[in-house]
Amino acid sequence: MKGKPFIHLVAVEYLPELESESVKWVTEVHIPMLFAFKGLKKAELYKRVYEAPEYPSYMCLYEFDSKSAFEEFDSSSELAIARKDAMERWKEGDNEIKWRVQYELMWEAGQDEP
Repeated sequence: MKGKPFIHLVAVEYLPELESESVKWVTEVHIPMLFAFKGLKKAELYKRVYEAPEYPSYMCLYEFDSKSAFEEFDSSSELAIARKDAMERWKEGDNEIKWRVQYELMWEAGQDEP
């Protein structure tokens, strides 16, 4: 049975001198590695628009069909491989994950009931 849509958000700060290289790596290497997990439906990278140093500069949004699909992903070999690659590629402090959080869809416009 299909569950409610589920998103996983990862907020990241890159060192300014590595920003371009980091974004290229995330979009061309890291995210494609994560798509080896077939339950990952969509990935998007957002950049903060306005100056607000209290908030991370980048946010990745990952979409799954359900909470259980995310839980499978979170303990998957595909994610472990991608994390290992990141640890080997970057030294501590190059790319700082500020927070990770998950949300499950509660209501969507166009539906009669939540």
